Amino acid sequence: MASRRCPELIDRVPAFLTDMTQGTAACGQWTAADVGDQSGRIAVITGANSGIGLEAAKVLVGHGTTVVLAGRDTGRAQAAADSISATAPAGRVEPGAVETVQLNLASLASVRQAAAEITARFPQLDLLINNAGVMMPPYQETEDGFELQFGTNHLGHLALTGWPCAACWRYRDRAW
Repeated sequence: MASRRCPELIDRVPAFLTDMTQGTAACGQWTAADVGDQSGRIAVITGANSGIGLEAAKVLVGHGTTVVLAGRDTGRAQAAADSISATAPAGRVEPGAVETVQLNLASLASVRQAAAEITARFPQLDLLINNAGVMMPPYQETEDGFELQFGTNHLGHLALTGWPCAACWRYRDRAW
């Protein structure tokens, strides 16, 4: 049944799915080269040790963003930071452009501590990418008593998003 609210969107769904399976976005072939200058911006990315989070961090650093890799394993986070710094375009990585902070999303105490550290180190934030997560672990509970997947993937990120003080989020000349 077609939607009465937005039939043109419903008509585009098959094309969108076809585009996605062919590796292109429905709105065209947007790539990392389309990202504009991000100098002076600060981003925090969870789960940036590997996968999509690592790739997002590479692109942002390559366009001038200071990126904070927030991860449970500080050794892996630092290895990812070193890798990003080593492979970034020449002249685009300033000292301190890639930093790390320890964050265990399954622990609200750890989230609170990471948020405090981030806000102490950075007077404002421009972007938060909540990327980390666990998928289908055996039943366990977080130290706060929540089911692990729910606590990590949802409550941990919710707390991280809310705890950096509202004054830290910079809304300068944003066209929403």
